[in-house]
Amino acid sequence: MNSELLNLDLSSNRLGEDHLEAFLFKKLSKLELLNLDSNAISSLPGEIFSANFNLKKLFLNKNSLSSLEKDIFATLGNLESLYLASNGLSDLNKHTFNALTSLSMLSLSVSSI
Repeated sequence: MNSELLNLDLSSNRLGEDHLEAFLFKKLSKLELLNLDSNAISSLPGEIFSANFNLKKLFLNKNSLSSLEKDIFATLGNLESLYLASNGLSDLNKHTFNALTSLSMLSLSVSSI
């Protein structure tokens, strides 16, 4: 993938955890928007976003996530919007969102929290 890429839309591609490797987006350090809506993602590798320091918007709506690792967003201090609606989220660690110091929009609608 092009390391200069700013926006990546992978929505509605039937992606599951077998398609998501820990460092899948590693070379996309300039990425600002990542859309993974409407896939079949039930878990995320712990370091999947570790190189995406510039990410501002992350869309994970309409997947099958029931929980998130507590450090999954640890490197996303510039993230402004996080969309997690319509997942099966039922359990969140109280520290999951601690690193998201720029967050102004968090969508958790249609969840079991």
